[in-house]
Amino acid sequence: METQTVVLGNQKYEVADPIMFIGYVNQGKSPEAALTLVNEVLDAFEKIMDGMCMALTFWPPHKLEYVHPCPDGGTMRLLLEKLPPITP
Repeated sequence: METQTVVLGNQKYEVADPIMFIGYVNQGKSPEAALTLVNEVLDAFEKIMDGMCMALTFWPPHKLEYVHPCPDGGTMRLLLEKLPPITP
């Protein structure tokens, strides 16, 4: 699977799955801080996700919802709340 280098602050990560990675980097962060990280991660993944429609919304207090519109008109939803930690 193709990976993308994501730089957050002075840390570099090789990431294959942006959604799992967002769950990892957002552990213990406020929604405001998490949203900033989400935007940075998604910016880094534009090449991989070219053509993929997505929306990110917060559910109080710390649930992040990823919504991916599917070709059949439905949506795929992932709540990023209890993801296992991944190794950067």
